[in-house]
Amino acid sequence: MIRVYKALCWVSVVFFGFTAFLAAQHWSIVALPAHWLLLSIGAMLVLSLALRWLGSRGAHRQVWFWAALAFGAALLRAGWVLLVPTAPVSDFHFYHSYAAALSQGRGYDLPPSLLLYSRGYPLFLTWLYMLAGPSVSAAKWLNVLLGAISAALVFTLSRLVFGSKAATVAGLLFAIWPSSVMYSSVLGSEHLHIVFLVAGLACLSSIMRAKKRSPLGATMASGLLLGMGQSVRAVSGSVGVLGSLFLLGAGRAAGRRRPLLAAALLAATLSTALALGRLSGWPPAAAIASLANQILQGTNIDSKGCWNEQDGSIWWSASDLHSGMRIALARAAERVATHRLSLVALAVEKARYIWADDLFGAYWSTTFLTDDAPAFPDDLRNVLYAVSQYYCIWVTLAAALGAWRLSRARLNTGAALLLGVLWAIVLIHAVLEVQSRYSYPWKAVAVLPLAAYAVVSEERRSLCGA
Repeated sequence: MIRVYKALCWVSVVFFGFTAFLAAQHWSIVALPAHWLLLSIGAMLVLSLALRWLGSRGAHRQVWFWAALAFGAALLRAGWVLLVPTAPVSDFHFYHSYAAALSQGRGYDLPPSLLLYSRGYPLFLTWLYMLAGPSVSAAKWLNVLLGAISAALVFTLSRLVFGSKAATVAGLLFAIWPSSVMYSSVLGSEHLHIVFLVAGLACLSSIMRAKKRSPLGATMASGLLLGMGQSVRAVSGSVGVLGSLFLLGAGRAAGRRRPLLAAALLAATLSTALALGRLSGWPPAAAIASLANQILQGTNIDSKGCWNEQDGSIWWSASDLHSGMRIALARAAERVATHRLSLVALAVEKARYIWADDLFGAYWSTTFLTDDAPAFPDDLRNVLYAVSQYYCIWVTLAAALGAWRLSRARLNTGAALLLGVLWAIVLIHAVLEVQSRYSYPWKAVAVLPLAAYAVVSEERRSLCGA
């Protein structure tokens, strides 16, 4: 276990360092005047010193800090929602219109391509619309609430793994994250996904505490939350599987009950995902077809692993999901057999797009506005792009330093879990379709806590220790 842990730490150092290098080559900042670079370096130094000072004080009154952190995160996101009237487009329009139809008891005629979409997020939106009416504004204010909860949960997870000082910094990093703040006006499923994912991992991390008396309850809660997350973003299914394997190999606090807890976690995750899938009208066949589609899109060299109409068109011409899935997998297998070396280069290009590009918040929130709103100024949007990208560089470099410091410390099973989850997603998206916003939940889970650990360099002595 220790050798694997050390290897994960060192590979993460290289990965984060390389990602920061790629982020520094991004088009949004390479053409900026020299004084922008000086300003960004100064801002990074000030941010580092401020966070280090705040982290050194720690959260001595946890409940009050939770409340203040959640309030601050909500205030920033509420201000953005009020100032920027983002219109739902693409996937976000489907989520809203599908939920609105279901909340009013109307049917929704799904074209073949939309049968592939996970429907966990629209299901929760449906319940919201049944209470507040089918309003885009209601969904945006839900995002504000979810952002506040996420900030508190990032603090909780980081405290379990790295301690209260690093948790203070991690919570603040999420609260002020520019892309997260700006993405609040967008009806993206990632908002809900982060809540379930971070809460599920926090429950799982709590099992690693030697003084935990009832790990079965935490295991079932973790499975329930991770299953909810899987219904929102299917790729989260890998977390339940990895968590089960982790309990078998590293859940020392669970003692002889490790096999039972691992089985319980996996069963709770899958049963919750299946139940919510059935409730939302998304059967397992559609989930498998969606995976086939993402593999097809992710192996398209011409589109750099992103969504493209050429591959998407097969779902319009296929007679049903099963035939479309067969065509998709056959095409993907042909690409793998024909372009093996090119696919390796494609994996690097995809890593640049998903991990070294942090413009998703500024892009989706300012490019598509409501019809009655004036166009967003291009100069201001470019400034927001630059701020988002510089923040990404700083956090990624700090995460590399945090991984390096972990490699020099004793075994931290909680950190090993987070690194394992991160690398599972990195490898999965080397094959699947990518978008820059897909990294949002996973940065909240692993990158921000590692960056916080680097800032305060807090040594773990009890929680999640070996």
